[in-house]
Amino acid sequence: MNYVDFDNVITAKHGIVLENWPLKTFCSPSDLKTLYEVQALYNAFKSGATRFRLLSNAELQAWSDRRFEQALTQTDGSAGASANVNESEGSSQNGGSGNFILVLH
Repeated sequence: MNYVDFDNVITAKHGIVLENWPLKTFCSPSDLKTLYEVQALYNAFKSGATRFRLLSNAELQAWSDRRFEQALTQTDGSAGASANVNESEGSSQNGGSGNFILVLH
């Protein structure tokens, strides 16, 4: 599983997102440092709060369109654009918890 470039390798190619990542940083479970993180991730998946989900064709197209627009905004040097396309879905690959289009709040 590719964690570093999930957006390109998984979501863009297969239309799969990860919803409600419970940890501060998105990473491979083998990279977790504390028992608390392991338990939190385990319980999130076990309860169904965190899950992988296949996007519908319309959702994938909307995700792709937002991603393209963000890339254009970043290219022209505009402030406020996020490098993490998942934030357009109310998420962040690099912090918080919520939805990934991977997929975090």
